[in-house]
Amino acid sequence: MTKKKFKEQWLEYFCGFTEEEISAMVVGVTALRTMELWPHFVDHCVARINEDMDAFTNELLEDFAPIH
Repeated sequence: MTKKKFKEQWLEYFCGFTEEEISAMVVGVTALRTMELWPHFVDHCVARINEDMDAFTNELLEDFAPIH
């Protein structure tokens, strides 16, 4: 992601956090990277997002399935 794209899409989002919340995020990510766990955390998050999307898709399919 470029700095320009970041500023356009995420600056407003992150401005909603307090300084303490931002600091906690930085400390957490730094700790995960130091312990070499960051890639595993990202993989876990992606897996959860995919699971949630699969569940959402299945719910939609059930809702719109023709009634016989």
